[in-house]
Amino acid sequence: MSQIITFYSFKGGVGRTMALANLACLLAAKKRRVLIVDWDLEAPGLHYYFAPYDEQARSDTGGTIGLLEAMADDRVSD
Repeated sequence: MSQIITFYSFKGGVGRTMALANLACLLAAKKRRVLIVDWDLEAPGLHYYFAPYDEQARSDTGGTIGLLEAMADDRVSD
Protein backbone atom coordinates (compact mmCIF):
# COMPACT_ATOMS: atom_id res chain seq x y z
CA MET A 1 0.00 0.00 0.00
CA SER A 2 1.41 3.38 -1.01
CA GLN A 3 1.28 6.53 1.07
CA ILE A 4 1.97 10.16 0.31
CA ILE A 5 3.45 12.22 3.13
CA THR A 6 3.91 15.96 2.73
CA PHE A 7 5.70 18.62 4.76
CA TYR A 8 4.19 22.07 4.39
CA SER A 9 4.62 25.50 5.91
CA PHE A 10 4.57 29.09 4.67
CA LYS A 11 7.55 29.97 6.83
CA GLY A 12 11.06 29.14 5.68
CA GLY A 13 13.79 27.74 7.87
CA VAL A 14 11.57 25.58 10.05
CA GLY A 15 13.20 22.25 9.14
CA ARG A 16 10.88 20.79 6.52
CA THR A 17 13.69 19.61 4.27
CA MET A 18 15.66 18.10 7.13
CA ALA A 19 12.56 16.29 8.40
CA LEU A 20 11.86 15.00 4.88
CA ALA A 21 15.43 13.75 4.41
CA ASN A 22 15.48 12.08 7.83
CA LEU A 23 12.12 10.38 7.35
CA ALA A 24 13.17 9.16 3.90
CA CYS A 25 16.34 7.65 5.37
CA LEU A 26 14.44 5.97 8.19
CA LEU A 27 11.92 4.45 5.78
CA ALA A 28 14.65 3.30 3.39
CA ALA A 29 16.50 1.69 6.31
CA LYS A 30 13.34 -0.34 6.94
CA LYS A 31 13.53 -1.55 3.31
CA ARG A 32 10.66 0.68 2.16
CA ARG A 33 10.73 2.16 -1.33
CA VAL A 34 10.97 5.94 -1.06
CA LEU A 35 10.62 8.79 -3.54
CA ILE A 36 11.39 12.27 -2.27
CA VAL A 37 10.71 15.47 -4.19
CA ASP A 38 11.78 18.96 -3.18
CA TRP A 39 9.06 21.32 -4.40
CA ASP A 40 10.71 24.37 -2.85
CA LEU A 41 11.22 26.14 -6.17
CA GLU A 42 12.76 29.27 -4.64
CA ALA A 43 15.41 27.59 -2.50
CA PRO A 44 15.70 23.85 -3.14
CA GLY A 45 18.12 22.17 -0.78
CA LEU A 46 17.25 18.49 -0.49
CA HIS A 47 20.21 17.45 -2.63
CA TYR A 48 22.63 18.91 -0.09
CA TYR A 49 21.60 16.28 2.48
CA PHE A 50 22.53 13.42 0.16
CA ALA A 51 25.60 14.90 -1.57
CA PRO A 52 28.11 13.12 0.71
CA TYR A 53 26.59 9.76 -0.32
CA ASP A 54 25.61 10.25 -3.96
CA GLU A 55 27.75 11.55 -6.83
CA GLN A 56 24.66 12.61 -8.80
CA ALA A 57 23.38 14.66 -5.86
CA ARG A 58 26.62 16.66 -5.99
CA SER A 59 26.08 17.73 -9.59
CA ASP A 60 23.73 20.48 -10.66
CA THR A 61 21.06 18.63 -12.63
CA GLY A 62 18.66 21.56 -12.84
CA GLY A 63 16.26 20.33 -10.17
CA THR A 64 12.50 20.30 -10.57
CA ILE A 65 12.41 23.37 -12.81
CA GLY A 66 15.07 21.85 -15.09
CA LEU A 67 13.08 18.63 -15.33
CA LEU A 68 9.87 20.47 -16.19
CA GLU A 69 11.68 22.59 -18.79
CA ALA A 70 13.20 19.46 -20.34
CA MET A 71 9.78 17.82 -20.45
CA ALA A 72 8.33 20.89 -22.14
CA ASP A 73 11.13 20.72 -24.72
CA ASP A 74 10.64 16.93 -25.04
CA ARG A 75 14.26 16.31 -24.01
CA VAL A 76 13.48 13.72 -21.31
CA SER A 77 14.13 10.09 -22.23
CA ASP A 78 12.09 7.23 -20.79
